Amino acid sequence: MLAGSALAVTVSLNPASFVDTEAADLGFDSLTTNPSSIPHVANDQAVDGGSASLTGPTLTHTGFNITFDHTRTGVLNALASSDGELFFSVDAAIDYAITGTYAASDPDGRQIIQYVVLQEVGGPNLFSSYQESRATPDRLFSVGNTDGDFFNMVEGSATGTLAPGEIYRLIFANSIQASPTAASGSATASGFLTLVLVPEPSTALLLSIGLAGFAALRGDRKKTSISDPRD
Repeated sequence: MLAGSALAVTVSLNPASFVDTEAADLGFDSLTTNPSSIPHVANDQAVDGGSASLTGPTLTHTGFNITFDHTRTGVLNALASSDGELFFSVDAAIDYAITGTYAASDPDGRQIIQYVVLQEVGGPNLFSSYQESRATPDRLFSVGNTDGDFFNMVEGSATGTLAPGEIYRLIFANSIQASPTAASGSATASGFLTLVLVPEPSTALLLSIGLAGFAALRGDRKKTSISDPRD
C-alpha cells in the first residue's frame, strides 16, 4: 500500500449554518443550533407532550452524518421534524456521495417527508431528492428513490466532485405529521443522512503510481526476454 494514498482535506463551516429540531402535540417546542466549526457533535432535542424529536449531527472533515429519531401523537397536525442548512467549503477537490434512509412505523399512513439538496451557492443544484407520502402505512424512504405516494422528485447526481473556492449548502428536512387528518394513534420514524467526502489522489501520487506500474512492467519484460543459454 502506498503511504499517503488519501490526502487530508479541511472542511470549513459557514456561520450561517443551522439545525432545527421541532415537536408539536397540543403546543409547540423547537431548538435551533448553529454549528460553526468542525468537528461538531450534538444531540438536539425538542419535546411537546407526547411528540418528540432528536437530531444528531456529527460533522467532521471526512463527511457529515445526521441521525433522526421522531415520535408524534395522533392529534391533528402533531409533528416531529428535523431540518437544517449546512454551508461549507473545502480546501481541495474532493469527491462526495450522499446516502440516507427514513423509515416510519405508522399504521395509519399519515404524512412523512424526506428531503435533501446539495447545491453550489450562487450556482446549480448538484443533487436534490424529495419524497412525500400521505396515505401509505409504514413507509420507508431512501435518498434518490421515488417511493412517495403523494410527490417525488430527483434531480442531479448523489455522487460527484466538490471544488475548492466554492461555498456549498446541504439542505435537509425529515418529518412525520398527523396530516392531512388526525391519526388513530402515535407513530415513530428514524433514519440518517450521510454526506461522505473522499479526497481525490494528488497529481504527484498518480504520477508515482504510474511510474511504479511502468517499472514493474519493464521488469516483467526483461525477465521474459532472457533466454536459457542451454536452448
